[in-house]
Amino acid sequence: MKKSFTNNKRLRKHLIICLGIILFISGCYKIAYIIQPTQVNPESTFNVTICIEPDYDGERDDYFPSYGILGILLPEGWTVEDSIEYVINWQDSSLGGFILQNDGVDVFLDSIYAPREPGYYWWGAKSIDVMTLFGMEDGFIYIKISTDSVLGDFKLRYFLGDTDKYYKRNSEDPFGIKDSSDFMPIKVDLSDGVKSWSQVEWNVYPNPSNGEVFVQQDDLSGDVTLKVYDLNGRLQKSTVLCESLSRVDLSTLSKGTYIISLEKKGDLKTKKIIIQ
Repeated sequence: MKKSFTNNKRLRKHLIICLGIILFISGCYKIAYIIQPTQVNPESTFNVTICIEPDYDGERDDYFPSYGILGILLPEGWTVEDSIEYVINWQDSSLGGFILQNDGVDVFLDSIYAPREPGYYWWGAKSIDVMTLFGMEDGFIYIKISTDSVLGDFKLRYFLGDTDKYYKRNSEDPFGIKDSSDFMPIKVDLSDGVKSWSQVEWNVYPNPSNGEVFVQQDDLSGDVTLKVYDLNGRLQKSTVLCESLSRVDLSTLSKGTYIISLEKKGDLKTKKIIIQ
């Protein structure tokens, strides 16, 4: 379960040329999957959903609650909407909270990944409350990032860690790194007049469902893609919606909890659906 840091040099080289996101939360866990748009508008806001899951292989029996830390390596002019919301799910309960901007996280990230390429900066944040992930089923972090007017190709990469000493490189480090994703490309483009609609309310019902659901939103025209993922991040269904009220057949799916996402030209929104 413990990972070596022999690839630090290569990691640093990539980090200074890309947009990356770092999330630290206590417990033994890993990134299950990440849902993010591949194309967004300049001067727009897009959503990123990170799912985490347990990663316990029997090596540890000493879990300590700690603070969650979020850091984002951003191009100058890009911003993050504060507060960052998270939800941790157990079998019989859920715990929600927020991660707020914190200057100390910026300093730590600069000390680990400096020097940065000109034109980039660290945006850092820390959870309000101490958390533990021991015994969790899954967790979700919901991030909103705003672009500026610059067009081009960017990449996001995600890292997990916590304040537990188990993953620190040395005792002086305030945080340790646990897991990371591959680079995920994102393009800022004006093509097709991309318009943000991520803030528009939408519904999926009935929920729970026996397999037939309806997706409702005022504007589902213009290449709206619906995707359904299981909790391991595997794509189960994908279809294009063209009506404000659309019927979706999920009767072929096994009973359980799934994630439904809607994407329209880079704007993304997600919901949970239970199939009984």
